[in-house]
Amino acid sequence: MHDNSASATRKWKRSFLATVQMPVVHILILALVALIAYSNTFHVPFVFDDEGSIQLHKPVHGLANYLKDWAGYNYLPNRAFGYLTFAINYEFGGLKPAGYHLVNLAIHIITALLVYVLVRLTFRTPRLRGSDDDSPQTRVFAFVVALLFVCHPLQTQAVTYIVQRLTSLTTLFYLAALASYARWRLSSANAAANSSGGGLAWYILSLTATVLAMKTKEISFTLPVMILLYECAFFGFPGRRLMMKLTPLLLTIVIIPVTMFLRLSPVIQASDKGGSFLSDVNTPAYNIVKMTRWDYLFTQFNVVVTYLRLLVFPVNQNLDYDYPINRTLLAPRPLLALLLILVLLLLALYLFMRSRRADERNAQAAVPSPFAPSRLLLLASFGIFWFFITLSVESSIIVIQDVIYEHRVYLPSFGFFLAVTALVTLGLSRLETRFQGVRTLACALVGGMVVILTCLSYSRNEVWRDWITLWSDTVAKSPNKPRPRNILGIGYYYLGRYDEAMQEYREAVRLKPGFIEAYYNMALVHNTKKEYQEAINMYVKALGLSVFNATQQARAYNEIGINHAELGNHGQAITAFASAVKHEPESVEYRNNYAFALSTAGNHDEAMRQYRKVLQLDPANAYAIQALQSMNGAGKPDGT
Repeated sequence: MHDNSASATRKWKRSFLATVQMPVVHILILALVALIAYSNTFHVPFVFDDEGSIQLHKPVHGLANYLKDWAGYNYLPNRAFGYLTFAINYEFGGLKPAGYHLVNLAIHIITALLVYVLVRLTFRTPRLRGSDDDSPQTRVFAFVVALLFVCHPLQTQAVTYIVQRLTSLTTLFYLAALASYARWRLSSANAAANSSGGGLAWYILSLTATVLAMKTKEISFTLPVMILLYECAFFGFPGRRLMMKLTPLLLTIVIIPVTMFLRLSPVIQASDKGGSFLSDVNTPAYNIVKMTRWDYLFTQFNVVVTYLRLLVFPVNQNLDYDYPINRTLLAPRPLLALLLILVLLLLALYLFMRSRRADERNAQAAVPSPFAPSRLLLLASFGIFWFFITLSVESSIIVIQDVIYEHRVYLPSFGFFLAVTALVTLGLSRLETRFQGVRTLACALVGGMVVILTCLSYSRNEVWRDWITLWSDTVAKSPNKPRPRNILGIGYYYLGRYDEAMQEYREAVRLKPGFIEAYYNMALVHNTKKEYQEAINMYVKALGLSVFNATQQARAYNEIGINHAELGNHGQAITAFASAVKHEPESVEYRNNYAFALSTAGNHDEAMRQYRKVLQLDPANAYAIQALQSMNGAGKPDGT
């Protein structure tokens, strides 16, 4: 009886293990975990840069607008494909957030599956000395790496923040290019595959995915470097013949800089000004912090350590960090951070060399187990190099005004998860020779970790559920940064909670006296409450700031004119509108307001002259046409 029970238990365990090693089960679990972690995101509203990049960005409002005069492509050529997906989203669902979130989640799931595929393919490469058929152990290894990638809460910003589809979609193409490259190299050893054209198809797919990545976001600049590193790490140093075949792939590295050069990008113009060609395009001017390239680099040493900390211990995540700028390398924080980074890079080099020596010693030995130390050391080394190389575009000397964002770790995180899984597996494989039940314990630990990380992702996404919860969380974590307070005030304003909005605006101005947008927003609250004189006072205060440019001054004078008109101060309104037109003479709106104020004050001749100037700027302007017709109908000569 006991023997039958034990036999049944063993049979059940074998059946269970066989099931959990099946790729189809892995795929279903990855998708299910992603759905659970992001099930509460479909009604998350547009936030932050979503407004300027999607909501108010006409070229992505449908395919017709995107394709008209190539407006969608010309806006940002290096991100053209990413913006095309927003146009497609709009075509089918307008500005309903659910459709955008559904696409973002699908991209995240597909990217996780590509992680799974790439790791499995890597185990079949010559340096890992695997057979053409991957083993159940390697499938489970790849599954663990993909699980960590799909459920980790640090990924939430790249998935839940709609406009950061640019990051997740680039990562999808990045991994697709590398996986297709691996498949091409594996199939190139098979003469039958080459004769059937299968190998060529994978090469073309890799090249296509590389170009699409380059046209989605600039972080893909490192992709040709990673392809070459992958070749050297897992296939060996390429010979002349192979390098000739690789040339088209490697030459894609010029796509991004050439495109930006042709557009006279700030990459060139701002080389000595701390320019920022990778910044989110709608970053307001008030957020700009003056940094040299050295300031940015020294700060990034600490930022990289923060990213590593968040990957290991994902708590206190923040949408808008109040991060200190390091002006010198000799301070303790950047110096210690640099030392840690150098230690990790030296560790990667050491692991690579040790793996090579182990391969040389075992060159004549039988094919090792899937988790032979030389294999795992090589995977760990590659993972560390991946992390730092893919992060280098945004964490080096190329100045970006916001020094830290969590979505920037989305692509590098694959290397982190690969390296950690390889090193932990190496440790467990050594423990297994001494202790029984290590494999069972490892499965339990992985399962528990995935559950915890998935819950943390779900909890983090709860913070994103609406404007107030997201920015209240950000203000709590960055209490001395003015931008989150200003944006939280905007949320309160749209909810009609004007006193709370004013409180946040005042605090923003206290933290940054030159905060133009906060003054504008305070004036808007006064306008809404019909407190026109108080609104004028806010605009006058704003005009006293030295940071104003001509466009901002024109806007302020126009608003002052509107408020004076509401108070019946026609002379002061005319003066204000005249100043707005002086600062921005091409503005149809400001000139129409000026003409209307003149007409209201009885100065019809000058009003008609201004309306005619409006029609010179915009011949189809209905308001000016109607105003001129009305004034002519009242017996005033048209003067034409």
